[in-house]
Formats: sequence, C-alpha cells, structure tokens
Amino acid sequence: MKQNNENSYTWACMVCGTSNDGRHCSQCECPAEVEGRELAHRQKAFRQGIEYKAEPVVSPVNQLPLHELPRFWLLRWIVRHWRGWYSLGVSYWLNGLPRMVLLIVLMALVRMRPVVAHRLDVWLILLIELVLLTYIWLGLGIWRSARRHIADTGRRFWARCAQVVVVLGAFAAAFTFLANVGTVTQELALYRTLENMPKLSVTTDVQGTRLYVRGTLVRGSGDAIAAAISVHPMLRVVQISGPGGLLDEARIAGNAVKDRQLATFVATECDSACTLIFMSSSRRVLHRSGSLGFHSPIMAPLTVANLFAYAAQMRTELIQLGATPNFAALASSVDSQTLWRPDAETLLANHVVTNLTDAMDWNGLSAN
Repeated sequence: MKQNNENSYTWACMVCGTSNDGRHCSQCECPAEVEGRELAHRQKAFRQGIEYKAEPVVSPVNQLPLHELPRFWLLRWIVRHWRGWYSLGVSYWLNGLPRMVLLIVLMALVRMRPVVAHRLDVWLILLIELVLLTYIWLGLGIWRSARRHIADTGRRFWARCAQVVVVLGAFAAAFTFLANVGTVTQELALYRTLENMPKLSVTTDVQGTRLYVRGTLVRGSGDAIAAAISVHPMLRVVQISGPGGLLDEARIAGNAVKDRQLATFVATECDSACTLIFMSSSRRVLHRSGSLGFHSPIMAPLTVANLFAYAAQMRTELIQLGATPNFAALASSVDSQTLWRPDAETLLANHVVTNLTDAMDWNGLSAN
C-alpha cells in the first residue's frame, strides 16, 4: 500500500485484487486494514460468491477466560469436544463411537442375562444410565461444532442435519433412561419379594440317600444344591418343596440332578421355579396330596416383547423336560401373579409326573 498524500491511499485489495484509493475496496468493500482470520474468511466468502458477515464483537469484559486444556489426553479430548473445537465430521462420526460401542455391549449383556434378573443386571442397567447421561456431553459438543462449522464455512446443510439428529437422539436417550428407571424399580421389587419368602434349607437324611431342598431359590441356591449333591455319593432321591425363586438357579440345581440321574419327589408343594428342579429328573414322583404350581415367568423389564419371548422360552423348556406341548403352552400362559395347580391325574397324563405315590417318605426304590 502506498500513501500519495494525507488522505489518499493506493493499495491492492488482498481479497479481490482491485487497486483502490481510499480506506475501502470499491469492488468488495473490504477495509484497507484487514488481516489474519478475518482476511481468510473474507477471501473464502468472495470465492464462494456469498456476503461476508463479520463475527460479532464481544466486549472483553463479558468474555470468559480461556482455560488451558488438561494435560491428560482423555480429559483434553473430552474438553475439546465439549467446547466444539473438533470439526463437524470428527465430532459427529468419531467422538461418539466409543460411547455407542459401550452402550451396545452393555445392552447385549443385559439381554443375555437370565429370565429373572440378579443384582448384576441392576448394576448393568445403572451403568447404562450413566452412559446415557453422557449424551449431554456428546450432543452439546456436536451442536457447538455445527455452529462453528456454519460460522467458518458458511455451509449450513450438514450442520443443520447434525443438529436435528442431536435433538432426536436426546429424545431417544431420555426415553430409554426413563424406561430403565422403571426396569430398576421392577428389579428391586423382585428382590424384596424374594427376601420375604422362606429361606433355603438343604439337608440330608441320616443315611445320606435323600436330599431335602426347602425354601426359596435365591442367588447361589443352585450352586449350594449342586454342591450338596456332589458330596453325597449315596443319594437316590431329591425331595423338593418351596415357593420357587430364580429360574437360572433352578436350572443349575436341575442339571446336577440330571447328571447324577437322581429321582425327584414332591410330598407337599412345589411352585414356580421349584418345578424345574422336579422335572429335571427322568423319575418324577408326586404324592397324591401334593401339588405343583405353574405360571409364566416374572421378569424385568416387564414389556410385551419380554412376555412373549420368555413365555416361548418357558414353553420350549417344559417340552424338553418331558411335558406335552399342550400342557407347556397352558403353563407358560398363566398370569405371573397367580398359580395354576393341575390335579395329580392331569400332571400324570401330561408327563409332568411319571408316578404317583401314597407314601410320604418315598425313598426312590419303588415307583409307588
């Protein structure tokens, strides 16, 4: 730029290249004194044929201090994303990837868990809730990155699309979060129910030929029953009574009964998950005054999809254990809050029971 006199300038515009006399370019109206980031933005706007809009001037009094980024790389990444300093592509496609993978893994673990859940499921769901809360960090970072993208490039389409997806994702995350709150509530209600039921008791007779299993199947009950079976080589029969409990614990005990080829016997009452242990034997004997109680699984979360899925699982399991398809279909459709107690002849006719007996102390040596 060359000064001819006090009020006259001759200079070439750095944006459009026009030679000018004065403080503003006659072609693009750029001021003579423009440099740095503003110059780059004006050049980009000129090339794209759009109007340049200067960034608003913020009073230094109102500006927040720019804090130094943390030294640790993970914290630095978190802060940079939160402030929207990454490009729109990185913020949208890459920064949310670890969170998405973790969420998919946790949800898969919950779905793989047994029909009636344990405390592990509660902790998994609570961990999912924490991951869902990180959407606040992810969404705001993408939103700020989109705003910066518009300010830097003037292109709005993909930035607005990203912001729309952020809003829709916020609704989905909020819905899942509230649904999980209901799930945890159901889980805790199941535990309170189990705590009010009779405690499990596993004992043997003097000869060590009969194992008595009484009470509720809670966490660890299956292993306790299996351990008792393994340390008594003279066992012939497992006598069961109880209100039921956790299905996967009943499966553990049932597998131990099946492996040892023991007979099972119910003299009084065996309900819900207790029936799975009873039916795990090929010799299933019921006293004529005894009863078996069936209902559909109690599960959490309680949804229509789970009702159909778990009922189908129970139906298949009962058929594999020896029950007729019609009986399995009826037993798996009974409301979970009630009990269906078929009479002894019905149980015998549908292969749920292999023999009936009048002896209260049936020892497994005879069929009746």
